Amino acid sequence: MKEKDVDVIHTHKEDKVRCDRCTGIMVHEIFFGLHEYFWGWRCIICGEIIDPVILENRRGYKIL
Repeated sequence: MKEKDVDVIHTHKEDKVRCDRCTGIMVHEIFFGLHEYFWGWRCIICGEIIDPVILENRRGYKIL
């Protein structure tokens, strides 16, 4: 593996997504519903889940 490739894979501490509820680290995961799946963020400390639908509902309007 080239050194250039390692730089692309490496994650810096400041690049991590933080939870608004507890400031824990959020991980990007796939979630499975009854008839579909979707991607979202889950906090590894408190379990908070954020996805586009949750954000849309919290804002109170639909994103076009």
